[in-house]
Amino acid sequence: MVYRGLVLKVEENNILVFTNTCEYMKLKKKANIEVGKEIFFTQKDIIREKNKSYINLISIAAAIIFLMVATAGLLGIDFLGKFQTYAVVTLDINPSVEYEVDRNEIVKDIRPLNEEGKEITDDDMIGMEIGKVIYLSINNAREKRYLNEKNNVVLISNVVIRKDKNDTVKLKKEFINRIKQQEELKDIDIIYVESNRKDLKIARKNNISVGKYEIYKMIFQDNSNITIKQIKNKKISDIIKENKEIIQKVKKLKKDKEKINQKDIENDNLDRKKQEKKEYKKQEKNIIEKHNEKDDKEKAREKDKKIKQKKEIKKEKKSEFKNEVKKRLKNDKRKLSKDKKSR
Repeated sequence: MVYRGLVLKVEENNILVFTNTCEYMKLKKKANIEVGKEIFFTQKDIIREKNKSYINLISIAAAIIFLMVATAGLLGIDFLGKFQTYAVVTLDINPSVEYEVDRNEIVKDIRPLNEEGKEITDDDMIGMEIGKVIYLSINNAREKRYLNEKNNVVLISNVVIRKDKNDTVKLKKEFINRIKQQEELKDIDIIYVESNRKDLKIARKNNISVGKYEIYKMIFQDNSNITIKQIKNKKISDIIKENKEIIQKVKKLKKDKEKINQKDIENDNLDRKKQEKKEYKKQEKNIIEKHNEKDDKEKAREKDKKIKQKKEIKKEKKSEFKNEVKKRLKNDKRKLSKDKKSR
């Protein structure tokens, strides 16, 4: 078995790693290795120790790991992300193989689904880019005569397991074209299908590749008597030849459905845009109305203010007039009183 781990500590003759299975292991040091480097290793590289100092070292390592993971979490770094499966890719000829891939399209695990699958893969493929691994697997199948003039169909499928804001792994059709461009593989017919997690779960339960399961679903739509067992042990070339018309028909229906869905999406987008435009106009109208209402209120306030000012002025003038009259009356009264006294 091939393990994958992150180097935590480097000593003179050994290193300490944190594995993709969240274990810490002590390994034999083979070359110049730096802390933080990701490495691959096998059982024979593991040092089995149970002495006290080793246990202490493990405890320290556990504390370091906890601290690193906690710190990475606080900083928003996906410390364990590189170990997680982001996609599953399967290859069917009749050797059938399932590859687990990380977000960088690097193969992290290989699972042959039959005995033939073991013959076209090896542990050295772990750590390689999926495109290269598929190419090598196809070449191995060709060398072992699983691929020949009569049996020349290859089925590749892809299931995205995890989706996040980062670029998730997705085996594009362009990759298939790159395979087809290889001179030695030009006579091979490559079929590519995409699947989903639900179907992957069903396929694994039946120990069949998700690619073959997708083909089974296509055939089942036209022939309900077909069983998974019948598909499971057949060469993909034979399945395609026997059911070519059905598969083409289903593919066409699927494509038409996708077009309809796309059209629906476009119509939905158009309706949404119309609705958004309507909402925008409504909002614009509300803003104008509110603005006008504000202006009207402002004008009304200004008018009230002017009326109030006029009233105040009028009141003030009236008060001044009264005071003036009172003053004159008082003066006249004083004058009369003075005249009386002088007589």
